Formats: sequence, structure tokens, C-alpha cells
Amino acid sequence: MDTIIHPMSIWGIGPFLAIAGGATLLLVCLLQRVFGFAIPVADPYLIGVRVFGLCWGAVGLWFWIGSVVLIMRSYRSHKLMTGGVYRYSRNPLSAAFIVFLIPAISLVSGDLLILSVSVVMFTAFKILIRKEEDFLKSAFGTEYELYARRVAQLIPFVRV
Repeated sequence: MDTIIHPMSIWGIGPFLAIAGGATLLLVCLLQRVFGFAIPVADPYLIGVRVFGLCWGAVGLWFWIGSVVLIMRSYRSHKLMTGGVYRYSRNPLSAAFIVFLIPAISLVSGDLLILSVSVVMFTAFKILIRKEEDFLKSAFGTEYELYARRVAQLIPFVRV
């Protein structure tokens, strides 16, 4: 008996990741503002870490803008997106936030506690992504399976 796969929204699991990340960010802000808790970068490294964070964030912006543009173009045409930022990650919109933008904010601010937002979002991603991948397998079959073997799920060039 075949499993019935219901269509996904244009944003897939993204709204659920946003909720997980937003709730974690609120908790981090509470810890920082109310209790003064932070994990600061040591002063001798702060400038280098901030510069790296800006560069890392620029990559994240490229992933974010590139994925949104391609999603808007491809979703209605019912074509599998494999070009642009989708050459590096099957989920570049999620990667933009989990791997690049949130860590960049953490590095630029000099507070490593913000990285906990990425950890929570990554965990939620790994739990929820199966539903989205099952939908894509049912919609695109072998084309998606070949793509999935070739391209990393989230972190460019890394199989996790």
C-alpha cells in the first residue's frame, strides 16, 4: 500500500524552524538581559572573529537571496531546483540561517551563546526534514534521488 504524501507549502518546514529558532532566541535574550549570561569571545580574537563573521554573513545572504529567488521561480512550474545555491545544499534557505546568518550574528556580536539558536534549529531540521524529502521523492522520483546523492542535505560539501 502506497503512502499518501500531502503537498508541501512553498516554504516547506521553514516556518517550524523559524518557531524553534525564535523561541530559542527569546530564551537567549532572556538569559543575556535578565541574568547577564553570555559566552564572550576573548578580546585578543574579537576583531578577527568579527571580520570572519561579516564574511560568513555575506555568504549567508547569498544563500538566502539565491534560494528565495529560485523558490519563487520554480515552485509554480513544478520543477526540481538544482541550480544556483541548490548546487551546494538541497536546503539552502535553511542553511542560510542555521549555518551562516545566525552564526555570523553570534561572531559579529562576540557572544557565542547565540550559536545555541543554530543548534536548536539544526536539531529541529534533522527531525522535520524527512517529511519534506519524502514529498520531494514522491513528486520527482529518480531525479530527486540522484540529486540527493550528489548534493549535501544542509551544510555545503558536508554529509551529516
